[in-house]
Amino acid sequence: MRRIYIVLGVLLVGVIGAWMWMRDQRPTTVHVAKAEKASLDLSFTAEAFVVGKTYDLTSEIAGRITQIPVREGDQVVAGQLLMQLDDADAKIALAGADMARSAASAGVSEALSGYQAAKISTESAKQRAGALVQQADANLARVNRGTRVEAINQAKHEVERLAAIESESRKRLARSEMLLKEGAIAPAQRDSVKMEHDAAAAQVRAARDALRQMENDPLPEEVKAAQAALNVAKTDLALSQRTENELNVRRAQVASAEARLKQADADIARLRTQLSKYSVRAPVSGVVIRRYAEPGTLSSPLTVALRVATNEDLHIEAEIRSEDLDVAREGMMVGITLPSQPGTPLKGRIERLSSIAEPKPDATIRTRIVRAWIRILESKERFVPGLEVDVHGEQKQPIAISVPSDAVMVSGGAASVFVVSGAKVSRREVKIGRSAFDKVEVLQGLKAGDTVVVSEPQKLKDGQEVEVAS
Repeated sequence: MRRIYIVLGVLLVGVIGAWMWMRDQRPTTVHVAKAEKASLDLSFTAEAFVVGKTYDLTSEIAGRITQIPVREGDQVVAGQLLMQLDDADAKIALAGADMARSAASAGVSEALSGYQAAKISTESAKQRAGALVQQADANLARVNRGTRVEAINQAKHEVERLAAIESESRKRLARSEMLLKEGAIAPAQRDSVKMEHDAAAAQVRAARDALRQMENDPLPEEVKAAQAALNVAKTDLALSQRTENELNVRRAQVASAEARLKQADADIARLRTQLSKYSVRAPVSGVVIRRYAEPGTLSSPLTVALRVATNEDLHIEAEIRSEDLDVAREGMMVGITLPSQPGTPLKGRIERLSSIAEPKPDATIRTRIVRAWIRILESKERFVPGLEVDVHGEQKQPIAISVPSDAVMVSGGAASVFVVSGAKVSRREVKIGRSAFDKVEVLQGLKAGDTVVVSEPQKLKDGQEVEVAS
């Protein structure tokens, strides 16, 4: 019985082996396609956005950023604050300059007040002294040519006249004292009135003394008195003229105070200009399309913080994937699709392609892009800076040999296909060009009419027998 089981096992193994051998010898069923001459419809789609004339904004001075109250896509108006640097020290300096200006302004007011009072006093003293000289000179002339009685009468009249003047000046002095106590006038103004009263009182005393002397003394003595009065008057006039020096000192004090005020104004203007440099404002109305800086970081004149675009020179800036550069060309017509009109592309033309490929911003996978500048060929009313759009371009490749993309195998940078010849396949290396959806351009290795395998060619072996599916 055991021998029978062994024989049956051997027979079973042989049957299985024969079946597997026969299976391997059967041709593999494959699907095929013909290499054919045809034009390829190549296309690309790229993300893009509307851009106008751009302004790169930097701070005029270096400093720490305290706030950036705008984001990318925000509309801004000319003069609007876009970035603020820490300006605490600059504000403290400006406050100090304001205080210095207030002190300088008060100094000018004080100097002007002193000058005006001195000017009034000096001019009044000169006028009084001049009048006294004229009076004394006239009196001497009258004494010399007139009689004693006539001279005495004239002297009496002079005493009365001067007494009236002294009485008026005494009243004015009393009013000045009252106004000074009330704070309505400056001490210098009261002093000027007092000088006038003192001078008037002195004139009255001198006139009375002269009258008494004239009444008691003989005529020659009257002449002497008149001459003495004239000498006194001339001395007073000389003294009043010397007070002009004090006026010049006051004038110099005013000029010095005004110079300090002018310097204070210049300091404030300079500090205000410096303070304005801590604020970055929009030079024009437009849209913020780039924000490179963040609050808390440092800004400098060499670092661009923001980029603002205007409606001037509106165009499209597209991010074309590097693998689409075999389709995108300068001068190529493209369609521009707005979010508000997804089914109605507008016409545009690629004016320029960047010569540098750069990493795509914020991409989740490593993708390199080339920036394209596209001119808008239709009405620009619906385009605003910062608006995101889609760009689509199509290009018809001239007639070339092409095969389905499923037929091409790529390994180690080399491409190959399986060509069906009779009942077998042979592996053939090819040089491929551009691809369009399900078609691949074959530059070398195939001719029109060649039959290639399109169903899982990677599972075949060179020289393997196949059966073409019907």
